[in-house]
Amino acid sequence: MSEFFSRQDLRLWFPKYLFGRIDMQIKLMSLCMFMSAAPFHKNDLVDNNLQRFHVLTVLWHYSFPVADTPIREFKNMEAIGVLFPNKQAMRIYSSLWNADDWATMGGRVKIDWTKGPFIASYSNFNADACIRSSVSPNCASVVTSTTSDGGWQTQELDSASRKWLECVQRHYMIYNYCTDFKRFPQGLPPECRHQ
Repeated sequence: MSEFFSRQDLRLWFPKYLFGRIDMQIKLMSLCMFMSAAPFHKNDLVDNNLQRFHVLTVLWHYSFPVADTPIREFKNMEAIGVLFPNKQAMRIYSSLWNADDWATMGGRVKIDWTKGPFIASYSNFNADACIRSSVSPNCASVVTSTTSDGGWQTQELDSASRKWLECVQRHYMIYNYCTDFKRFPQGLPPECRHQ
């Protein structure tokens, strides 16, 4: 497992981001996933079946676009008891592991291990983000790139982006935890009722 951090963040040594826009180019092998992880069970996967670089952007306050196409939206629904990472910092991880029993169309697509070694490549990491420190529960500092004006703080999906999101989810999504009754036999997470 490797963790991303920019050179300017070395003084902070593996920062945790509270909110922000994280951009990078990512090249994954076929049947590989990118995942953002929070300390609770909400994770987001990006599937790669094209073996080319994708521009990955994580708008950490609500949206997860790849190549400017939103693939996931997670709205703040704390009012109805859904955990939202507005006080809980997260990090970006990438790892390679065998998840072909659940992540690849419910296990229908198996990894051909004879095709290894499997290599993921990352470049052009940029963080325009609020970094949470142990001293300050809110934003201790904002790492802002020279090419950004911090517009991610108020950015929302417009109607065209919302249509793209629906199209991507309808035609390309291979796993949605909100339909995984095996994983949640006691009932789906509360946000699933509001999708």
